[in-house]
Amino acid sequence: MNRNIRWIAIAIAILVMSCGCQNGIGLPGSSCQPVTVTVTAPIEVSPTKTQSANSELQNTLQDLLDRNWNLVNNVFVFSTLAISPDNPIDSDTSPIPVNRHGGTWYQADTILFPSFAALIAYVESTYTTDESDKLLTTWPNGEPLYKDINGVLCINLDWQPNTPVTVSWENYTFTYTQFDDNAIQLDVLATAYLTDDTAEPPYQNIEVPMHVYGTAFFENGQWKLLSMMIDNRDA
Repeated sequence: MNRNIRWIAIAIAILVMSCGCQNGIGLPGSSCQPVTVTVTAPIEVSPTKTQSANSELQNTLQDLLDRNWNLVNNVFVFSTLAISPDNPIDSDTSPIPVNRHGGTWYQADTILFPSFAALIAYVESTYTTDESDKLLTTWPNGEPLYKDINGVLCINLDWQPNTPVTVSWENYTFTYTQFDDNAIQLDVLATAYLTDDTAEPPYQNIEVPMHVYGTAFFENGQWKLLSMMIDNRDA
């Protein structure tokens, strides 16, 4: 009986999500409400065309969020690519102007990205054009953190971010609300780390749920994040 009820509930949800809102879901003048989906576990029923489409979108969004967290946690915010201090590269040979601190460039580790081109491709497949340009040319302090020097992926030691880890996306869940064919609102439930100010010295030992909000935008035939999603602050 419970299994039948579940199928009926899923069928109703599919019917709602596939209603004929050709003029935009949830937009002014539309008769349908935005579609909100909570992503937890796969639905264990025989897939229909609508279910397959929804599952594909969920997988796409989860891949974007996984990529975002990889870039936040390992590349741009909480830490950077590893460096090889024994292999400095003179910034004077750089194809772009030396930054105002002279530029202390070192060869970056290639475990995650074998080249600067590979890093560019990863970033540009995760974020919209404007956000990608910002991360690759002016992040975090108006100068690039990474660049190609003589075919080598390099990192600038003068501009390494020093941001304390305030959130973890391990085992995160998310919901999404699709408003039209080009925009999806994302709500990620992550874990925030709060500092215990009474400790000596202060240390992070309190974990609380945190909602991190973002937007996916359909750009040039692909879903991409409108901006970097870190915690509940502006990126």
